[in-house]
Amino acid sequence: MRKIIFALAMVLGLTMTAETVTFDFAGNEFNLPTTTNTSDQSKWLNEPITKGGITITPFKGTATIGALLYYSEYNNTLNLRFYRGSWFTITSTTGETIVTIEFKSNGKLAIDDTPDGEWSGETYETWNGSAASVRFDVTDKAQINSITVTTEAGAESCAAPDIYPSYANLYEPTPIELKSLTEGATIYYTTNGDNPTQESTLYTEPFMISDDTMVKAIAVKGSAQSEVATKQYTFPDYGVVSDVQSFYSDESEGVVKLDCELYVAYQSGKYMYATDGKGGYLQVYGELPETYKNGDVIPAGVVGTLNDYRGTPQMIPVAYTFKAASGKRTVLPVASGVSDFTPEYTNTYVIVRNAQVTKQKKGNNYEYYVSDASGTVVIFNRFKEVTLPDEEGTYDVVGVSNYFDETVQFYPITFNTPQAVGDVNGDGNVDVTDVVNLANAVMGEATANFNQLSADVNSDGEVDVTDVVALANSVMGK
Repeated sequence: MRKIIFALAMVLGLTMTAETVTFDFAGNEFNLPTTTNTSDQSKWLNEPITKGGITITPFKGTATIGALLYYSEYNNTLNLRFYRGSWFTITSTTGETIVTIEFKSNGKLAIDDTPDGEWSGETYETWNGSAASVRFDVTDKAQINSITVTTEAGAESCAAPDIYPSYANLYEPTPIELKSLTEGATIYYTTNGDNPTQESTLYTEPFMISDDTMVKAIAVKGSAQSEVATKQYTFPDYGVVSDVQSFYSDESEGVVKLDCELYVAYQSGKYMYATDGKGGYLQVYGELPETYKNGDVIPAGVVGTLNDYRGTPQMIPVAYTFKAASGKRTVLPVASGVSDFTPEYTNTYVIVRNAQVTKQKKGNNYEYYVSDASGTVVIFNRFKEVTLPDEEGTYDVVGVSNYFDETVQFYPITFNTPQAVGDVNGDGNVDVTDVVNLANAVMGEATANFNQLSADVNSDGEVDVTDVVALANSVMGK
């Protein structure tokens, strides 16, 4: 292909000029966030990286880890990493043709290219071809120090449009967006399966689809026309339930939509716990597009499948159906005793008050336990950000009840100094000042030292006027 381009250029008297752009990831010229922790989603790279008319765009795909700039403490170096199941594209945004892409790597470079090019170099690290955009699928791992892209002017090219959303299964009417990284390109598309031409529908804004649809699109700039981009969208059948308990008991064995709001209790990595406010507690296990905090209200309509993980029921989410929080409603842990930890109590957000935390040496590590008058449960430190106490003692322990392989477990979140129920100002007394502070908090005027864990006087998981009444009656000896 390159020989043909050069030949045409000579016949037509065109001047072919080469431009070279280097992306230096080892030197972090783009000031990207760096990490030694591949599970830290806040450091994953989701946005395109652009320089000199070339754009590198990462796509996570089915990989369990997103693209990231990894810092090796072993040899004090940085490299850009992609993982199996992901891909990235390198695109000329100016209409020039990409003819070589040189990778410098200090580790693996397991990638497949589309369109196919010829590879050269002692370790086959230079792609040679002719394209407006090249996609590299990661088959194992790619560790990249730098990428150098060479383009040639004089032979116009145009990158095929990207079709969004990138996922194929849809569960609600969805806007379809088309983008071309070639600056100034015009896009034409079809939705009937026909290949588009410049006589097809001109793309000017996102369009809605609500049934199974095949979207095809081309980009055109000057005399250059891109290849056809194709995306098949499907609207699968799914069940609908109105609360968490119905989700757990649903027997459809397929995708289910939960048609109620969820109130977040806690999120850590792939684990998220929420309640429907009707007594049901849901564990969602998987990567979500949002990071939630306690009290975040997730809009109704999340979609997922029920999974039984060795006794623990969980939702495997269709990630994009988890929208940004639409409001706040604080979720308080349910006051519980260890004897409450049963299979039916799994995933419940709890507090065990005045619990004895003890530890026993097991090999090179310690095993921790939480005990109260009703029994003892083993601690499993599930969440990476949680630090177990060095000292044994009495704590108010907040966490999640779990059931795994027919064994009850406690996933701790915080270990707090015990504080009496109703002592909302933390002065060690339960009196009329606490009643006043609680009443103010319910009206939205909480003081800086207001302790919500002590404010749920009636242990119903909410702080409201019924707690004010209950605390007032208690202070008055009623």
